[in-house]
Amino acid sequence: MDSETSSFLILVAIIAAAILVPLLMIGAVVLIFLPVVRRRRQAWRAAATTLGLQSDPMSMWGVRDLPVRIFWQVEGQRAGQLDVGGAVLAGRHDMRGGRAGLRYVYCRALLEPPLGLGLSLIRNNGHGAATILTARAAFDNAFTLSAREAMQAQKLFMSPIAETFAQVAQSGWQLSATDDYVQIRLGGDYFSQFPEKQPELLSSALEIVVMCGRHLLAARQSI
Repeated sequence: MDSETSSFLILVAIIAAAILVPLLMIGAVVLIFLPVVRRRRQAWRAAATTLGLQSDPMSMWGVRDLPVRIFWQVEGQRAGQLDVGGAVLAGRHDMRGGRAGLRYVYCRALLEPPLGLGLSLIRNNGHGAATILTARAAFDNAFTLSAREAMQAQKLFMSPIAETFAQVAQSGWQLSATDDYVQIRLGGDYFSQFPEKQPELLSSALEIVVMCGRHLLAARQSI
């Protein structure tokens, strides 16, 4: 074998290794995470069954006095971080000081009919100032309220429903609302991003958003 042939074969071997090694590493990682993904999907389906909801791999839906929906999504994910069907390397920092995505689960009660106020109600967590104040201190301290129909939205939350929302917020729930739904967000750290492992937690969240949704719809009819 002459030197040119040897050099060519060495070059081919280097190129093949450069291609195959990453592929083998990716394959190994996928094989490691497949059982994790399978278990989490099983937990998701089991939680849906316990709650009496239909499901697919990313959502649950059904009716509990109001139509309800539960779904998950990954937020804040950097390029290059691993997400295999929801098996997220959450809360781990890379060498650039970045952060992998976190998986959040959202529980929604859909409002029918919609409120028609251009409503946006979010937890302020002690930051930011409300654009609409209700003179109910606990509510105003917990939420940032804005709306296209500002006077009607203010009147809506000057009713006893404001105290209900404030009590939910004081209990630690990440509650928010729009014209179309009342929502609780679960997750935000490595240990709370898979609430389907605790169906009772999802059940409580659903009960709260349905209760708040019914109160909102009833109060909307009176203004």
